[in-house]
Amino acid sequence: MRKTVSIVLSAVIVLSSLTIGFSCITMNTNQLMRKREIDNFWRQLSEFDGEVTNRLIVRSKKKIDLLNAVDVASGYENTYFLQFKNEEDLLDAYNYYNALDYVDSVKRETAMKTDAAPALSDTKCYGTANSNIDDALKLINTYYDDLPEIKIGVIDTGAENSELMGDRLVGGYDSLPDEDSHGSYVVGTIFYNTPDNVKIYSYKAGNGTTIGAEAATAAVKKAVSDGCKIINMSFGDENGDISLHNAIISASAKGVIFVASAGNDGKNLSLYNQYPAEYAEVLAIGNMTASRALSPTSNYGTGIFSYVTGTSVRTNFRSEDVYWGGTSAAAPMFTSIVADILSVNPKLSLIEIKRSIQNTEMSPNEDNTSRNMPDAYAAIKSITGKELPSVKLDYTVTENQQTGCSDITFSCDNGANIYYYLSSGGDTVYPIDTDCLQYHHRYESGTTVSLDDKYVINAVAYSENKKKSELLHITVPDYDNNDYCFSSAANTIKYCRVDDKTIYIPETIEGASVKKIGDFCFSGNKSAEIIVLPDSVKQIGQYAFSNCPNLKKVVAPGVTICGRYSFQNCRNLKEVIMPLDTTTYTGMFKNCTSLIIAQIGAKDYLTSRYNKAFEGCENIINYNFINQNFFFDKIMNGKFVYTLSDNSDSILESPDEILFLWDSYYINRKPQTSGFDIFGRFDSTALFDINKDGIVNAKDYAIIRQAAEKY
Repeated sequence: MRKTVSIVLSAVIVLSSLTIGFSCITMNTNQLMRKREIDNFWRQLSEFDGEVTNRLIVRSKKKIDLLNAVDVASGYENTYFLQFKNEEDLLDAYNYYNALDYVDSVKRETAMKTDAAPALSDTKCYGTANSNIDDALKLINTYYDDLPEIKIGVIDTGAENSELMGDRLVGGYDSLPDEDSHGSYVVGTIFYNTPDNVKIYSYKAGNGTTIGAEAATAAVKKAVSDGCKIINMSFGDENGDISLHNAIISASAKGVIFVASAGNDGKNLSLYNQYPAEYAEVLAIGNMTASRALSPTSNYGTGIFSYVTGTSVRTNFRSEDVYWGGTSAAAPMFTSIVADILSVNPKLSLIEIKRSIQNTEMSPNEDNTSRNMPDAYAAIKSITGKELPSVKLDYTVTENQQTGCSDITFSCDNGANIYYYLSSGGDTVYPIDTDCLQYHHRYESGTTVSLDDKYVINAVAYSENKKKSELLHITVPDYDNNDYCFSSAANTIKYCRVDDKTIYIPETIEGASVKKIGDFCFSGNKSAEIIVLPDSVKQIGQYAFSNCPNLKKVVAPGVTICGRYSFQNCRNLKEVIMPLDTTTYTGMFKNCTSLIIAQIGAKDYLTSRYNKAFEGCENIINYNFINQNFFFDKIMNGKFVYTLSDNSDSILESPDEILFLWDSYYINRKPQTSGFDIFGRFDSTALFDINKDGIVNAKDYAIIRQAAEKY
């Protein structure tokens, strides 16, 4: 009896196992069949060669008469894509299908533009260097040997493969020529800005300058089926498409990251629409110029996630390098950055990727805008904790006794190359990566560059295995002038050739009042350690004191406006004294790593994400700041809180923020003496946990408030 039961149970177990196994086989077979259907459907669709606007999408559970369609794609989700020769044939077919009871829907394809045809440029690739992608790739190649495969889907006009790309372009159907070249340009841009582990899949969803929305929808599904982690969409229009959006929503839920161009209409997307860029699941990318300012053709606004230099971007078409631009080029630059980040950590979520980019982004060469640019190297450094040594670049400026102008020589690490650009005006031209130089001079080691006029020189050094040097701005004078080149009409000192350690700027020159220190006036001055401005000087121009390596102190009692990047890279600058109503602009003290005291006022945007006035000031311990919108007045959930003028609360997250706001509230109550140190000791423990009981609470707040009330 027991034996019989045992045999029966064994049989049941075997049958159950077979049933489970068969179910798994059936499920896998269904998945395989679905993938084959998608592949076959997409292969048919990719061979369409007619106008996107002459296509119909018919959904029918029953087989339909194809009429006089010249191309057909079918066999997936009861959908037929029908290409017609002309609009007359299309309209006849539309009326025919629309009258059939068994046809679920019939729709004319929605055409989205590819953000204009590629705009070729005579200049060379600024984007790679401006986003520090070149340094990011060096970091990746230095520390990582076995990178995970990252797949990028490019939905565009198709892409032609070439011997240069080798096995990088592995997906999609690219047997047909990409006559428009737009899709090929996108693919080539990604090719040049990602490591070899990144594989590119091209999906042809249109021709000429138009993309079919339904074809793009099918492409999204195909890309997901192919395992693409990132999808680039350099196209769009103001109306969007519900089918495409639903496909994006579905794919995003599976972890796919979408990047789209913001469009080249020069419009504010806070007032106008641009899809798919403005879908919530998509990262919209705007275009910046080579000098890191908004391109006049780029769309902009609150819906843009980031801005990338999409000007003179290097790509490859039919094995030849070409250079193009626009938001269509900016988008694949950003897509490349995302792929580079995933290459070092493929488990990162979209939220984590966005955070790593936002926490390390660079401010643009603009005044207090809401635009920022990604720094690929800094983002990857923040994720991995790894970094490269930087190339050290130095220079010497001397007077040429024969010409009365300047001679300049450069020096840097062995094996590095120096490039420089001469600007006779006040414009800033940003150097570009070593593979893409054309209008810039390569410095020959050991030689002297003799100048024939006053110049602002922009210089940078590159190395194959080090991070490129900081971009230097060096104002070199001609020695025929007096100590100051002064414009009496503008009351502005244009440049100074005084080489004293302590420089006192005169209040008047040639009988005219000195009111402004001009753009780049002292940039690159290696002599000055202390600079004192008279009360008459009300404005400091952009980059006026940038790259002054020995500058330690600036006293400017009358200054009310301080231009962008005015003290950038003054790494020995320790103290700046200005009025409490000074308006500061973007990156004012960027990389002033020794700055300790900044007695300065500002507007609300001083500490905003976009202004980055104190970016890189890692040692600053004391801000004196006046701002009537801030009131430091409560503790909430164990953290100090200040209240804005609109009565909204904002939590103070760091010791610097607390001290910043604390000083703004009590700056006029007493000078900084030992008694003030109870809440300004600049030690995170003392600053947060005053009574040292292990938590920040109302008792700490009461002690600080009580101490302050004595004064």
